[in-house]
Amino acid sequence: MRSVQARDGPGAILRSMGFAGNMPIDIGAAPATRAAARGPLWLAALVLAAGLASTAAGSVLLYDAALQRDRQRLEEEATAKARQLELAIELSLESLHAVRALFDANLPLDAERFEGFVRSDAARHRGTLALGWAPRVTAEKRPAFEHELARLLERPEAAVFEATGHGQRRTAAERPVLYPLQHLAALGAGDIEPGLDLASLASRRQAIEAAVASGQAAASKVRRADVWSTPGELVIQAFLPVRDTGAPGAAPRGVVVGVFSVSDILRRVFGSEATGLRAAIFDRSAPPPEQRLFALGLDDEARNEEEWRDRIETPGVQRRFLFAGREWVAYFLPAAGAASSARLLWPLAGLLGGLLLTTLLTAYLFAALARGRQLLLLQRRLLDEQVATEVQRRLREQELAAAQARSSFLQAASHDLRQPLHALSLYLSLLGDEPQRGRDPAFMAQLQHSAAALQGLFDALLDIGRLESGQLEPRPRSVALRPLLRGLVEESRAAAQRKGLRLVERLEPVAGVSDPLLLERIVRNLLVNALRYTPSGWVALRCIARGGRLRLQVFDSGPGLPRERRARLFEPCAGDRADRGGVGLGLAIVQELARRLGHPLRVRSRAGRGSVFTLELSPAEAEAQAPEPQPAAARREPWPDGHVLLVEDDPEVRAATAARLRAWGATVEEAGSLAEARASLAEGRPRPALLLLDVQLPDGRGTELREALRAGASPPIVWVTADPKLDRLDAEIVLHKPVTALKLRSALDAARRRDAPARAD
Repeated sequence: MRSVQARDGPGAILRSMGFAGNMPIDIGAAPATRAAARGPLWLAALVLAAGLASTAAGSVLLYDAALQRDRQRLEEEATAKARQLELAIELSLESLHAVRALFDANLPLDAERFEGFVRSDAARHRGTLALGWAPRVTAEKRPAFEHELARLLERPEAAVFEATGHGQRRTAAERPVLYPLQHLAALGAGDIEPGLDLASLASRRQAIEAAVASGQAAASKVRRADVWSTPGELVIQAFLPVRDTGAPGAAPRGVVVGVFSVSDILRRVFGSEATGLRAAIFDRSAPPPEQRLFALGLDDEARNEEEWRDRIETPGVQRRFLFAGREWVAYFLPAAGAASSARLLWPLAGLLGGLLLTTLLTAYLFAALARGRQLLLLQRRLLDEQVATEVQRRLREQELAAAQARSSFLQAASHDLRQPLHALSLYLSLLGDEPQRGRDPAFMAQLQHSAAALQGLFDALLDIGRLESGQLEPRPRSVALRPLLRGLVEESRAAAQRKGLRLVERLEPVAGVSDPLLLERIVRNLLVNALRYTPSGWVALRCIARGGRLRLQVFDSGPGLPRERRARLFEPCAGDRADRGGVGLGLAIVQELARRLGHPLRVRSRAGRGSVFTLELSPAEAEAQAPEPQPAAARREPWPDGHVLLVEDDPEVRAATAARLRAWGATVEEAGSLAEARASLAEGRPRPALLLLDVQLPDGRGTELREALRAGASPPIVWVTADPKLDRLDAEIVLHKPVTALKLRSALDAARRRDAPARAD
């Protein structure tokens, strides 16, 4: 974890503690004070404008809501009134059905019995003025009907007659079918009587034909009458056919006729006064001049529906219903004046309340801001003190956490360092007691394995240190991948053979963009991890090109990882080594290096099914493939002419390194300090072919020798250092202690190859 430093600036410090990054820190600035003085006026004006706008918008919303409430109330009242009117019409028409039921029963019937039945029924159905029976009489049966009519009326001269339209009567003309009235029960005087041919008037004839055709009640148009009830009221005549029950498709026996008071029906529904509702009813089945039936609370004289729509501002609520086959329509409006007053009450109250509240809020806000301006400097000083205190507390917490994490890490790392060191100490003790064991390949392999484990832990610790310090910077370039990866496979083959694992490779000849040194570390760690935790089976390395990307994949047939362990796989001290008592650094280093290189890293694993680690690279232009080098240990090439100048201050390290170089066939000159090295490089002395130079010496740094080397031809230099921050010196090779023999020989060969063209010149 990186500690919060003072150089990060106050903004970064505050952000690290959860404060806003733009929080003001300079409390003594004059512009800030002047801005604070102008703030209350602008803010108060803004609040006032927003309050007025909100008040106006709220008043409009209240007015719209009042309109909606009035409309909903009108809809409900109109629906109730229309339903009441439909029920009143249905009750009135029940009289027709009652008379038809009387004739369907085929009971003996005379005028007296018919009169009694009708009067008892009319008492239960208000609005019924008269009920009658008119049989269907053909021309052949007319004489018999007139004879029976004379008997009923006790007038010998009784005959079927028709009305002329002027109140006069005359004998009915000869027609194929007549509907003369036979029985009539009226509650008062009327303009129809027994013997009248109901089909003689066109309106009645049309209604009878409609009733016969539909089998339902049909009515003629509404008209004003002075004889049936109160003069000037509206009456309507309705007809209902009566057929024999056994022959529904045959001609009817006759029709039941009923005279009903429309005015009485409407009075029962609407009352005599307009209380909160205005209404108008029109008969759409009537001619336009006769459509208007009823108007309540209206002074308009519209005669039909079209004139009504043209004269009113709003059509109101419309309800349609039927009266014995005739289509009626009713329009409902609220009472004039009352609705508009109630509608304006709430919006006006809301407007006044909003203005008052906005004024009070603006005044309060102005006073509060004016008071707050006086406390501004004090608040800023207090905030500055709180920020400083919080910064110090966070810094102390981070330092303590870093120290604890470092201590825990070192304790865990020391455990892993002790294991191979302990084994190495025992192997060396055994070798000292029994020198002949040095000729045992198995014993020497175990000794080398312990040394390699110790070397790997030191390399991991070194990489972690350089990653945390930010010293490890990638230098990407085009890299031929197959030679690099094949060298890693050969390097890992011995470890695979020791465990009895099969090491498989599939490497396509491709080039990618990466830092070859860091990429080599990533793949090496993945291979070491796979070989370490695969008990049996195989480990594979694959490099392929897919979809414009290069994929480096390491497969293994190991035990795999469950989901909960995959989530913590790349954490330091939480990898596969952690659950076996180790620190688990390899995969943490892999992830950090992949992140710095910009190479996506993914892992796919299932318990019991092995694991796959995939690293993606960007492709590069293919380079000419050089012959793939063999590992240095396998070539055993003799050392070329020339000698090596070894500069190392530690006697034991210098002696071991010199012995290793001489075993390879090199001529070695040793120096233990900067002064001894300068003496070896003085004029007149033979120039070395290669320098193996420690950076940190007791009397200075090895880099100071560059001045002495500039006098003549400069030999190649391989630097050896224990400083984790020192990664690269210009383009020269740098080795970090501890160094294996394989790494040392590879570095020396690489340095000689770099210098070969210059020497050829």
